[in-house]
This record gives sequence, structure tokens and C-alpha cells, in this order.
Amino acid sequence: MGVVGLIVAVALIWLALRWSAEFGRRKGEELAAKVAAEAAARAAEEARARAAAERAETEARAAAERLRLERQGAASKAGSLIARAAALEAAPRGEYFAASVLARFEAEQGAALQERLTVRERSLLDAATGAALSRAEALLSDREGARNRYNEAFVQRRMAEMKGWFDARATKLTDEQRRAVVTDEDATLVIAAAGSGKTATIVAKAEYLVKRGLATPSQICLLAYNKRASEEMAERLKAVGMEGATASTFHALGYAVHGQALGSRPPVSPLTEELEMAKFMNRLFRSMLGQQQYRLDLARWIVEMRVTLDMLAAAPTPHARLQLERSYDLRTLTGVRVKSQAEVKLADWMTLNGIAWEYETVYPHRQNDPTRRAYQPDFYLPKFGVWVELWALDRAHNCAPNIDAASYLQGMKWKRAFHDQHQTPLVEVFQDEIWNNTIDPYMRLQLARFGVEPTPISADALATLIADSRDSGASRLTQLLRSFLTLQRGGMWSQEELRAKARDARDRSFLALYLPVLSAYEAELKKRSEIDFDQMLGDSVALLPRVGTHRFNYVLVDEFQDTSRSRMEVIKQLRTVSPGARLCLVGDDWQSINRFAGSDLGLFTQAEKHLGMTARVALGTTFRLVPDVTEISSRFVMQNPSQIRKEVRTPKGALREPGIVLHGYEGDDQFKGLREVLELLVSRKSAGSRVLVLSRYKAPIEHRAMKELVDEFGERGLRLDPTTIHRSKGLEADHVVVMGLSSRSPSFPSATEDDPVLQLVSAAPDGFLSSEERRLMYVALTRSRGRVYLLHSTSEPSPFVEELLDREKGKLEVLGRVSDRLLCPRCQGRTILRREGDGWVIWGCMHFPMCEGRLAACQGCNEGAMVAVDRQVMECNGCKTRVQRCPRCEAGHLKLHTNSRDQSKFWACSEGRRNNEGCRYTRNG
Repeated sequence: MGVVGLIVAVALIWLALRWSAEFGRRKGEELAAKVAAEAAARAAEEARARAAAERAETEARAAAERLRLERQGAASKAGSLIARAAALEAAPRGEYFAASVLARFEAEQGAALQERLTVRERSLLDAATGAALSRAEALLSDREGARNRYNEAFVQRRMAEMKGWFDARATKLTDEQRRAVVTDEDATLVIAAAGSGKTATIVAKAEYLVKRGLATPSQICLLAYNKRASEEMAERLKAVGMEGATASTFHALGYAVHGQALGSRPPVSPLTEELEMAKFMNRLFRSMLGQQQYRLDLARWIVEMRVTLDMLAAAPTPHARLQLERSYDLRTLTGVRVKSQAEVKLADWMTLNGIAWEYETVYPHRQNDPTRRAYQPDFYLPKFGVWVELWALDRAHNCAPNIDAASYLQGMKWKRAFHDQHQTPLVEVFQDEIWNNTIDPYMRLQLARFGVEPTPISADALATLIADSRDSGASRLTQLLRSFLTLQRGGMWSQEELRAKARDARDRSFLALYLPVLSAYEAELKKRSEIDFDQMLGDSVALLPRVGTHRFNYVLVDEFQDTSRSRMEVIKQLRTVSPGARLCLVGDDWQSINRFAGSDLGLFTQAEKHLGMTARVALGTTFRLVPDVTEISSRFVMQNPSQIRKEVRTPKGALREPGIVLHGYEGDDQFKGLREVLELLVSRKSAGSRVLVLSRYKAPIEHRAMKELVDEFGERGLRLDPTTIHRSKGLEADHVVVMGLSSRSPSFPSATEDDPVLQLVSAAPDGFLSSEERRLMYVALTRSRGRVYLLHSTSEPSPFVEELLDREKGKLEVLGRVSDRLLCPRCQGRTILRREGDGWVIWGCMHFPMCEGRLAACQGCNEGAMVAVDRQVMECNGCKTRVQRCPRCEAGHLKLHTNSRDQSKFWACSEGRRNNEGCRYTRNG
């Protein structure tokens, strides 16, 4: 190889080495860079991993902290709810859990009671806490239910704890009475049956409160309806060492408050006495009648408003309408008793306008018809020789269904013709003028034809008529004003309230008469510096906050069913001035009989509405009555669905004979019937027995014959105690006799309706017929430890007697007979009675002549009456003979007659009479 080649070779090798070195360097650098990059990447990754781990660890720690805090919060929230539930359970502090205690708890807790855990929060709790929470939430969600359950358990537990104390008391109590004693609601209503030990329960309640440390004797007030009951409670309290408790009537409490607030007690006004009040009213009327406007208002009331057509229109049958008319008094201002309210209005209009009149004077001209009774027009004006007929129909010839319209129109035609025949002046008045209040212009126009000029009587003459007399129809007005005064003042109704409550023109007409009386009466009391019983209560409500006395922890009220509006206000005010005071109210709605004195049964039956939460406890065990009297009296009073239903039981054994005896008396001689019952008791060796003789009214109790019987049978070993049923409340005896169960006035139940204006100041009636009279009968039935004797009229028995006979067949003893009063075909009342004379028998309506209904007498036995069986047949209620019913009038039956001219036979209606009157149906025999 040459040098050049060598050089070239060497150069090439050097170049190759140089390139190889460069390449290696570069590769090394690249590798180093790669390694460095990879290391950096790894470092970065590791850094990232470490950061992620750190973040994860931080988040885990945060999550754990959050969970811890959540659990802590849930546990705290649960704990609060559990604590609230525990506080709820502890609220009664081992005593009765009253509604007011729960209300205070709820007020203290406020919105916190609505808090609840979410599902998430609930999942964080441990099992034990979760279970406790569930119980707490259930308790807090149903607080009232929890309170009720607690109280039921409390009552059972407390009765068991106090068994020894209850058993050791001199007066033993039933479990019902013990429950009433330990029940301690804000207001506790004890609904007690007759003879169930109401007073014993009240006294035991007072003892219990002191025994448990719930009150001292001085912190207990017992209120009674009347003085006798308050004195009995005071004696019983004294007997158990509780003289420090207050036992009082409502009026005595109010009077004491007056003394404390005013420094002295104003004297009780003599006007609280009936006679003094009557004298005051008469003087007041004489004074007010000097005012022309008052005279006009009075005349309008008497003639137009005293009885209105609306008042009578509510009667469901003609019989009820006739009874209703009688109940509103059918006596005129001059004391004459007439037959209808329309006649009262016409007579009083003539009296007020100075026109002297006579009622049903016999027409002086004789009639030539032996079949007619002597003609007696309704009114005669002797000074003017004018006769007045008030027709029992309107100008369209419509008349009441108890009147035979065709026969009546024939009678009108005959009377008109009779006056025309003898040329006697006749004024005809239709019902339109009476009830449309056009009597004044009409009568002035008619009388002017005969020279009669009406002139209103003087104020003195009118005052004399209005004087409070039992023999005058005017007495009804004065009695109404006095009743209204008692109820209005007792109910604390203001004049503004009365005006606002007035419903119609009649109410406003009455208030125009009453409000001046009220103002004058109150002014008279103020002038004399005197007080009446209503003011004792009304003023005490305002005065109670001003005195430091009369602060009680407990107020116990007897006979609460007779509470009035003013008494309720006193009860409420006693609670107001003694915050936290609790009430125990004892009574029996079945014995609520004092509505006439202002009692409002709704205050009892709806106590919760007036007093808030009220626990109810029933005393259904009667210690007085025998079983059948208990059952019959309970069914009797419960015919009224408005009464509170309760089951009454008795531990006494049944008598060997019925406990209720019906004993009839003939006519009006109920004293003869009473003597027969007393003789029966003497013959049954009842010497030493106390016999309560009860009457609906005072007259029989005060009768001379009653005093003679008391003396006579007192010597023979019977202790007779005559009293009214109202006064018998709270009394009991070995036997009871109830007098006067008649449908004839004075009847029992009373047929006298309360005047509608009294609804402005008294409790609304419950709508059930004779509801208060039914409760009065219940009181009478439940006074006896033995038998009850019901004295009733045999011919006109009380509807109560008829009801007992219908409902209690076989469970009563019946002495004597009870007349079957048949249904009148005209007035629809059970008013058809048998009357007989010398050879004649008539079955006619007891309302005659206002109702012309009658039934034909049986021609077969001449004893019974023909009663409709169906549209075709009538049957004698005595001998059961059947005859064909008249197809035309359906009131009579067909009788076979012989034609006097040709001896042929024909059938004629028994209702056909001479002079072409009555039904003229005939057909061939």
C-alpha cells in the first residue's frame, strides 16, 4: 500500500474513530439525557404519588373528622330529643298530668319540639341510641296521647297506692268515685247519676287534696247552688277536720267579695222579695204610663204582639195549636177567660179603648128550634146595644181543620139571619183583622156605624188593669217582665247586647217596654244603696281582681248542671285571679231543672267549650234506687237524645213487686187519691217511714187538706214531707208520692210555654218536647229508696203516665183504671172522652167547642165509641160490633133507618143532623 494509501487509510481510520467517538459521545449524552429524563420523570411521579397520598391521607382524616362530627351532631340532636321526651315524662312530677302542664312544657320548648333527625343522621346512631330516639320521637309526636296514657296509668297506680286510705274512710267510695277523686285535670267534670254520692265524692276530693299535699284547706273552695247544700258540705268538712276550707253558695261568695272590695257589704234589697217587687212594679207602671209613648207601646204589645200568628203556626197539629193557645193564657185584661187568643185580642182592644163588653151573653130573643142551644154571640156592648161576632174563619172562608167549615158557614148564615130578623146591630170580625194587625182601623170604622166612638182609657185606669193580679191576663205581662229582669241581670246581658240580639218586631216591641223598667229598677237600687242577688254575682266578677282574698288552688262545684252564665263567669274569674287553679265540677244533666232561673245546660254538656280541656268521669252507681226504678227512670229521661248517655246501675236487690205504682183518682180530687195511697202504706206496716209527697206546683202542698193529712198520718206513724219537685232536689225518702199527673190545667208536664222573648236572655231550648218537664219527672222518680206512687187523673192522665204505660207494660203496678182517650178525627189529639147523661152517651173532644170532633156512640152496647178500623169499617171499642163507615165523610158510620111515610128502609150517615146540617149521605136499604 502506498504512502498515500496509508495516509488515506490512516485518515479514514482517524475519521472513523473520530466519528465513532462523536457518535458514542452523542449516544452517551442522549442516553444520559434519557436516563436523567427518566429519573426526573420517576421523581416527578414519585412526587405526584406522594402528593396524592398526602391528599388522600388529608381527605381521609377530614372525612373521618366530618363523620365524627356528624355522629357527634346526630348523637347530640338525638340526645336533645331524648332529653325532651324525658322532660315531657317528668313534667307532671309524679302527679296527674294536666293539660296546662303540657301547655307550659310546649311553650318552654317552642319550635324545638318540631326538630327531627334526617335518615342520614339516624343511620349514624348506635343501636341503643336509635332505639331510645324512636321512643322519644314517638312520645313527642303524640304528646296528647302520651299524656292520656300516663294519666290512665297514674289513676290506676294512685288508686292502688291510696287503697288503704280510701278503705279506712268512714264513707266508703266506689271505684268510680275514687277515680273522680284522683283525677286532677285543669277541669274535671263528674257526671253523676241520681243517688250516686255526689256530695260524698266532693268531700273526699277535698280530703284527698290535703292528704297528698296538693292544697291546704284554706286553698280549697267548695261552691253549692243553694244554702242547704253548702251547709251540708260545711258540716261534712268539719266532721273530717277541714274547717279551714271555704264552703259557700255563689251568692254568698259574691257578697263576701263586695265586703272585701268596698269595705262594707251593701244591704240586700227588699225588692228581692216577691211581694215588694210586685209593689214596686205596680208603682213603676203608674209612673211610666204617664208617658204617652209608653202607653202606645204597651197597647201595641197587648193587642198585636203578646201572641202572634208565628208563635202558633209552629204547632204540628190542631190539637197542639189549641194547647199552645191555652198555654199563653186565655184571660183578658179584665180577668175574663175566653176561648181563643183572637178573642183575647179583640176583648183587650175594646177594654183599652174604653168600650165595656160582656162575654157570651145570651141573646134576648128566643128561637123556635129545640135542637139548637141558646144563642150566645161572642161579645155584647151593653151601653150601645151592639153585638159582636168574631168568626173562626177568614174572609176567604178558610178555617181551622178542627172546625167543620160547611156546618160553621151554615151557622154563620143562621146567626146573620137571626140578627136581621130582630134588627139587632151586629159587628162581624174575621180572623184577618185580628192577625194582620188591622183591628184598630177596622173596629173604629165598624163601630162608627152604630155611633160608638172608641176613647183610650186613662193612664190610671190602665195602670190598675196592669196591676199584678192572679185574676188578670195583665199579670202575664208583669210576670214576664220580672222573669226577664231576673234572667237578664243574672246573665249579665247589657242593654246594647239585648238590642243587638232582638230578632223581630215582637222582640223590639217587648224591649221598648222592658228597658225603661230595667233602668228604673237599677236606679232604684242605686238610690237605696242596696244590692240584689244578681248584682252579688255580676259585680263580684269585676271586684275579684281588686281583693287579695279568695285565692284558691282548687274550686269544687256541686250541682254544676244548674250553672248560669253569671256563675260561670265567677268560676272563670276565680281561675284568673288564681293562676293554675283547678276545677272539679259535679252534676247530673238529667236533673237540670232550673232553666227558669237562668241555668244553662249547655254550660254542662259543652264544658270544654267554656273551660278548655275537661276530663270527664261518670258516676253510674246509684245507692238509692231499686233496680226497676233505676231502669225505668233512665229510659224515661233518655227519650231526649240531647241528654248525655250514661249507664246507671244499682247494687240494691229488686223488690218483690214493681217499684213504680200508678194510682188513679177521679175528677179533680187528688187528695182522695193521696189518702188511698197513704192508707195502703199504713196497711203495709210502713210505720216510721218517711214519705216525700211531691207536686209540680205549690198550691197542693199549701192546701189545707194537705196539712190535715200530714197531721192525721203523722199520728199513725208516717212522716209526711210535702214539697215541690224543684225543692226536692237532693232529698230522699223511704217512699215517694207524686201528685197531679194530669193533662188538665194545671198539668204535669206543664202546658205553659215560655215566652219566646225569654230566649234573648236564657239558654236556647234543646228542641225536644217538654225536655225540662221530663227532667223534672226524672227528679221525682229518683227520690225514693223504695216504691214510687204516681197519682194521676183517670179521665185525663198526664202524657207522662200514658208514655210509661205504653213503654213499660208489665213493669208497673196499676191501681184503678186509666181512661183510653181516643184519637180525635179533627184536631188529631188523644182528646175524645166519654160523657154521659140521662140515657145518652157522647164521645166528644175535650177541646169542645173550639174543636167539634167526636166519635159516634155504639148503638149496640150504648157504652163504647165507634173507631175507624180502615176506610170501610168502624168498630166499637167496647163490644167490638163492626159497621160500615160512611163513604162520603168517613167520620160517621151508616145506620139503618125506617121511612115514617112508607116504612121503607134506608141507610144514613150517623153524622147527619136536623136542619140539613152535618153529612147528608143516604142510600137505599
